Amino acid sequence: MSRSRDLTTRQLIRHWLIAVAVTAAAVSPAGADGMIVPIRPDIPVQGHWAVTYHHVDITVRQQVASVSITQEFVNTGKGMIEVEYLFPVPPGAAINSMTLMVNGKEFPAKLMKADEARRIYEEIVRRKKDPALLEYAGFGLYRTRAFPLEPGKPAKVVVNYRTICKKDTSTVEVWYPLNTEKFSAKPIRDVTVRVDVESSADITTVYSPSHKIPIARKGPRRLVATYHAVMIGHRPMA
Repeated sequence: MSRSRDLTTRQLIRHWLIAVAVTAAAVSPAGADGMIVPIRPDIPVQGHWAVTYHHVDITVRQQVASVSITQEFVNTGKGMIEVEYLFPVPPGAAINSMTLMVNGKEFPAKLMKADEARRIYEEIVRRKKDPALLEYAGFGLYRTRAFPLEPGKPAKVVVNYRTICKKDTSTVEVWYPLNTEKFSAKPIRDVTVRVDVESSADITTVYSPSHKIPIARKGPRRLVATYHAVMIGHRPMA
């Protein structure tokens, strides 16, 4: 892969964005993705686990965005590690449910407000000597209790939530940052983001400001945008 294409891919991993101009309302949903954090203080946040795939389905209807996220993690080390799953919640996002499945077993998660979440982020930074999590200060947090992650065995995470979208004149902005993927120890084999938008008014213009994304129109008031990539590098763009 050329350097220019590699940088473009990294940009998309950090900020997946599509804007839709309509004749009436405008919506602006935003999301985030989760990460695995080892419990032991001597094990850093990154380098001991990898994301094998990351699938996102976003459905926008009448200013309500329903987001479904499926991720699979794997322990890349040689021994079992005890981990917790953290899901940063963007300001304004109202998550109605979260499910974490590990080898068929469900683990409940606790929702923390932004102030409490900031204390958690700062505590992990002190413990791990890794300041990267501080960029989520101001975000809320879904946090699971600790669970074992066996070497080579996958852990499937399913997250579902709904959020009320904001209006911005006549533009519908669908934004899904995949920023926590930078902690993955290996390239991600499969990344798919699918957005299904239906408006009460005709959709006049569809565009992505920086990336070519296939758009399938399903009529004057509905469209489906899909991005798919394989073997995405884990290092973030500076």
